[in-house]
Amino acid sequence: MRHQRFIDENMNRLFKQMNDESNPDTVRANTLQALLRGFYASASFDDPLRWHLDLHCAIRDSVHYTFAVSPYSEQPTRSLPLFSFLQQAEVEAVLMANSPSPTFSWFSAAYFGAQAFTLELGKVAPFGENELSRLEPFYQALQALVTTPTHEARSNLSGKKTRWQFIK
Repeated sequence: MRHQRFIDENMNRLFKQMNDESNPDTVRANTLQALLRGFYASASFDDPLRWHLDLHCAIRDSVHYTFAVSPYSEQPTRSLPLFSFLQQAEVEAVLMANSPSPTFSWFSAAYFGAQAFTLELGKVAPFGENELSRLEPFYQALQALVTTPTHEARSNLSGKKTRWQFIK
């Protein structure tokens, strides 16, 4: 088994609408885009509960063990509840993109108004060798997000002081 991120193409650069289906990565990206279109088809475009968290492990060492990339979008996709979730999850840094990039989170933000982030959670390692204890705050925040009724989980930290480092 090869321990590398991709074989033919970096799939996280294929979310710019339909791709020529020249390899398994482009086929998968097209499938994910079609599934996302179907998923969001019945929801209101300006629904603040429309979230997309694209979870990854960083392929390189980073000063920050956890960080988020907020994709550029002309839609209002950087809400206080979304950033409050990152604070509760103890995500260390947030990078704010200032131009479009064909990532999965950008696709959902730009085309469907989703509150979206690409989240880098630790560094890629062979299966079972990640330091999961360092991700416990993220796990707890995610669990609260999906089990707390209505808007409570997405607004329970509004107004609290942040410890983030914003990187431009």
